[in-house]
Amino acid sequence: MDAIKDQVAMKDVFDILNGIYKQYHFSPKAWRDLKTVAELMDIEVQKPVNLKGTRWLPHLSRALSVLLKSYPVLVRHLEHTVTDGKSSATMIGRARQTVTQMKNFKSLQFMFFMCDVLDVLSCLSVKFQENKVTISQCIKENYNTLFAF
Repeated sequence: MDAIKDQVAMKDVFDILNGIYKQYHFSPKAWRDLKTVAELMDIEVQKPVNLKGTRWLPHLSRALSVLLKSYPVLVRHLEHTVTDGKSSATMIGRARQTVTQMKNFKSLQFMFFMCDVLDVLSCLSVKFQENKVTISQCIKENYNTLFAF
């Protein structure tokens, strides 16, 4: 986890995910508004999740998955928050920064890449949590998943 923090692209992804989480976790009004926008766009939206947890891999994987599935709704609602001006200065500032980062092509491309990588790593992580498992068994049982790229 410490090695990842030094990477600029990962730092940007963490900033986006933390911004999304704070925007909707601490504000029930923002969450209601987001669900309303999702209904109007006919897209299912899930509540953004926190990155912090005992096992960082599943938390990061789930947070990225939620963000990417709800991407159009999140962008639209954050843009509305910025232009509407009815929210607090903190909410507007966070929304402006987060939507700017989300719309950056390199960040978006890296998020999709990380989502693919984390799917494979999550499978391996679950397998390695079993008792009496070896690396060769994991590779043998998960060969198609590991080398599908």
